[in-house]
Amino acid sequence: MEVIDERLKQIIKKSFTNAEDSEVSTTSLKASLICPIGKSRLATPCQGEHCTHVQCMDVVTVLGLIIHCPTAKCPLCDKPVKTTTIYIDALFKQIPTAAPEAVTDVTFSMDGSWSYTGKEKNTGGKSVGKSDSN
Repeated sequence: MEVIDERLKQIIKKSFTNAEDSEVSTTSLKASLICPIGKSRLATPCQGEHCTHVQCMDVVTVLGLIIHCPTAKCPLCDKPVKTTTIYIDALFKQIPTAAPEAVTDVTFSMDGSWSYTGKEKNTGGKSVGKSDSN
């Protein structure tokens, strides 16, 4: 399974570019750290080759879905997913380990950088995290 470096950043930038043509302006994109299929925290975030959404799914859950249904489709965009067309996203892969366990959502900026706002489990206080934008 291939790890893709810039794919998600391209999807993020394209989402903002498409929004420029609209009357409604997009200033950020949200994604969940919870797999939309398995409902557990993402361990290894992946997407199908034809997916154009920011949200990732957990690779183990997706592989299980494909094994049980060889004609499986992405539950988010309804595009086909196969074992040969699933990619692990390098950008999204960093996030679940960098963000505290209590954080369930992240926000992406136009340049592909990400941040989270959430409550820390132990302190109950607010915490804000950010990625380095390159």
